[in-house]
Amino acid sequence: MICTLCLLQAEAQQKEKIVNGALKEVVMFFHGAELTHSSTTMLSKGENEIWIEGLSPTVDLNSLKIKMTGGAIISAYEFAPDYLANKPLSPATQRLQDSIDLCRKNLQKLQTEAKINEQLITLLNSGTTKNVSGSDKGMPFDDLVKTMDYYKSKSTELITTASTLKAKEVELTQLIQRLTAQLNQESLKNSKTSGLLKIRLEAPQPTNCAITLSYFTSAAGWTPYYDMNIESADRPVKLIFKARLQQVSGIDWEKVKLTLSSAQPSRGRTAPSLRTWFLNFAEPVIASYGAMREMVQMEESQALDEVIVVSKNTVAAPSLAPPPETPTLDHYVTTGDNDLNLSFAIDLPYSIPGNGKEQSVDLTTQELSSTYRYYCVPKIDASTYLMAEIQNPEKLNLLSGKASITYEGSYVGETMLDFSSTEPTISLALGTDNRVAVKREKVQSFSSRKLLGSEIEQVFTYRITLRNGRNSPIKTVVKDQYPVSSNSSIKVELLKETTASTVSHENGQSLAEQGLLVWEETLKAAETKSYTVSYSVRYPRNKSLGL
Repeated sequence: MICTLCLLQAEAQQKEKIVNGALKEVVMFFHGAELTHSSTTMLSKGENEIWIEGLSPTVDLNSLKIKMTGGAIISAYEFAPDYLANKPLSPATQRLQDSIDLCRKNLQKLQTEAKINEQLITLLNSGTTKNVSGSDKGMPFDDLVKTMDYYKSKSTELITTASTLKAKEVELTQLIQRLTAQLNQESLKNSKTSGLLKIRLEAPQPTNCAITLSYFTSAAGWTPYYDMNIESADRPVKLIFKARLQQVSGIDWEKVKLTLSSAQPSRGRTAPSLRTWFLNFAEPVIASYGAMREMVQMEESQALDEVIVVSKNTVAAPSLAPPPETPTLDHYVTTGDNDLNLSFAIDLPYSIPGNGKEQSVDLTTQELSSTYRYYCVPKIDASTYLMAEIQNPEKLNLLSGKASITYEGSYVGETMLDFSSTEPTISLALGTDNRVAVKREKVQSFSSRKLLGSEIEQVFTYRITLRNGRNSPIKTVVKDQYPVSSNSSIKVELLKETTASTVSHENGQSLAEQGLLVWEETLKAAETKSYTVSYSVRYPRNKSLGL
């Protein structure tokens, strides 16, 4: 009977197994990630119960998929966080704990020394000449002097020792407090609760079963980022495509096969549809002055939110030697492209801690052909900007993201690369160059104001001077404008003294209809060019214009 019970107990323990679900593969999305775990275990014939540990506690149960080999059939499963998992201390946490233990031992020694020193001071102070001489008659003068000298010397020594020990004790106590605070911070960052999956299954025969689990977690994500290095205005742009990623899934990702995807898993998303649009007259609304003022302020604030502000002057960082180039994973990254997304599979095992700290991964490096021009709008800004224009950005097969720009070894600033734009080029401002000077001034001798019957005619003439102070030829773009009438009683005419524009259309639109003048030319070294803008405006004399 006892043997039978032992056999049944052994069989029950054999059918209940705890296995570790090793994380093998991760597909990271902009928001979220798909984790794949795998493990193997022996199954006995009949009913088996398996506990798989080491999973993320942030599992989306609707996305959980379980695959098994060996013909086993899953009868039921349940998931729960594992709060009792035995997690080893991280090296940083272990170092802090060891330091605290050592400091506490040293503090205990100091406190013991201080206590002994305090007892010696008490013993010294309790001594009397009677005790020292051994009689009630007192002691001779010479012996008294020697006793006082000894008392003074020993008392000074003990008090000095007490002060030193007290200072060391305070210093050591403060160090323990700082180490303990840092240990609490590390423990908070590294505190992880893994997930535990319980599976009941039926096996037709004893077999070695391979288990594969995959699920989605929202506690991870990545963003694209770029480093743009430009050595000089006659060299192509070196573009390093990077990924900034982080995860707080509750487990560390150790040496996993990592794939970055631009896909966004659907969370109940449906395609939009249109309903009938009924049009009717709007009822007039009488609003108080205060309400109207609030409405105007709200509209202005909303409009301001949509304005993209471009810095007038680019402030360069202190001139430093360019940082060494970081090795990239070009030879280990495979780019996939389908109808919905881009993916970047890294063929090297990759590790990402689960502490939420941002990790940076270099994906690809490529050189982009670009055109460099010196661009200026002197009516608004008396500076010239060096612009890099990247042609056909849609052919680069890249994702939109922020980029840091380095020009001639100096950090210029940060910009946004929009590869989803329909524009044929991407223009980047690399900074201003004082060696290319521009000036716009009004020519008084060719400007006038006349009365013509019931109308006023005003003539405005401006001269733009552009000088190339560099020792090499440069391509330049100069823009100016003249007013465009939106009223039949206002007549604007561009006069013949105006320097003919070299560009007639921009982005498929006529510049004349927009009142724009654009000159694109190449200036030789030390060459100076002048452009004239002259136009007349006629309007009724009983009206005023903001000219």
